[in-house]
Amino acid sequence: MAHQEQNSPAGYVVRLAETADALMAILKVRYEVMRVEFPMYVAENPIGIDIDQWDTQAHHLGLWKIADGREEPVGYMRVIQTSPTTAGEEVFKIVKMFPILEDRIKRTSKNPIRFLEIFQNCKEARIKYDEFSSQKVVEGSRLAVIKKYRDLNPGRFLVETSFALFYTENLFHHCFIAVREKHFPVYRRYGFQKVTSLYIPQDSGCHILCYAHYTDLPGHLTEKLSAMREEFNRSGEIVFKPYKIANNTLPF
Repeated sequence: MAHQEQNSPAGYVVRLAETADALMAILKVRYEVMRVEFPMYVAENPIGIDIDQWDTQAHHLGLWKIADGREEPVGYMRVIQTSPTTAGEEVFKIVKMFPILEDRIKRTSKNPIRFLEIFQNCKEARIKYDEFSSQKVVEGSRLAVIKKYRDLNPGRFLVETSFALFYTENLFHHCFIAVREKHFPVYRRYGFQKVTSLYIPQDSGCHILCYAHYTDLPGHLTEKLSAMREEFNRSGEIVFKPYKIANNTLPF
């Protein structure tokens, strides 16, 4: 299967999926991780792709391992906005190839963004969203990294890449992320605050909806995120330099 070949040097890079082939490859990673760790959210299908109605209005980030001239997708994250994206057109191409997936994206919702379905009975979530519903709002979701690569700490890099590319003065000012309670301290370091929480019996866990304005990002990240944006604008990708963190609290 052809991907977005860019003659990148060996190592790891993050790119936005811009073709159906590239998108399929990283959606397979999402499926592989979610089916094992969060099977209550991802239905099994013979194609091996996790896809839903929110993908048509999302930007899709993929982490690629490059070695010996070959590229392997190993991580994924999406950023959902309230309107269709160009990548959404590639989602429809995939569904056309595999009609069995059609029902997954035909599901409709009165809510313009995913978290409002999960927290639809939480008054605090609706009140917070309604403060900005006429403005550009995004939600980060479906962060997934193949388990054997997590010691390299790519999950944080995917999160920071999403901030660098979308969470800026010129694009989206308001970001929501729903996380498990044990992961919330990591997001709090990025300036996120708790909006509300919800216990979900299916996975026996408490989920926290958190929110931040782009100006809430800590000052020490400003220069780093700016450099990441410049790198992406220059080359269409951002190089990830693996590093390990002792006592990493995130499973990615």
